[in-house]
Amino acid sequence: MKLAVGTDKTILNVHQKILCTSSKFFQNASKPEWASSRSAPDTIDLTDESLGIVKSYVRWLYLGVLPKPGGSLDLDFNNLTNAYLFGERMMDIKYKNAVLDQLIAVAFILATPKYQCYPPAEALRVVYKGTSPGSGARRLLADFIAYNAKEDDPEWNQEMESYKGEMWMDVMKAMTRLRKPEPGYPWMISSAPYRQDES
Repeated sequence: MKLAVGTDKTILNVHQKILCTSSKFFQNASKPEWASSRSAPDTIDLTDESLGIVKSYVRWLYLGVLPKPGGSLDLDFNNLTNAYLFGERMMDIKYKNAVLDQLIAVAFILATPKYQCYPPAEALRVVYKGTSPGSGARRLLADFIAYNAKEDDPEWNQEMESYKGEMWMDVMKAMTRLRKPEPGYPWMISSAPYRQDES
């Protein structure tokens, strides 16, 4: 199969069997009735998608790995939240779960004893704009904020002021859950509460 990606329609060649492994979108797009409706039956239009995100997805399909954290918290979180949204659009639960695990790894790797990592407000806005209520990514990011909130941190206070609507409510719900002490960070114990069932 060919994927025409981005505004310049860069072509990426991907084996159909691999492309359809876990994505309901690609499984449907590969059906004869869908393929015959396209001018080029073996080409799927992804011109609204980022080439970098799609390349990362294809790499994950073939190798089962996502890009390693680059050391910039904002960039890593933003790239991963955009990757999660791509998985949402491609209806690929397995990929979304892998991205959630990578978000947890980034937060763990970049954390220091004095500074726990939490996503920048922009990453939260992107997730809340592109997901539905109750999404695993929303719950994970809200927990990151709730568990790492620091009243005396001016940067954190500024971030909190930018939260709106559903994002604010999810963070508040997570903070309320904190009143019931748990042994450590829940995402470090298990990513299961944030993952979707792959069956």
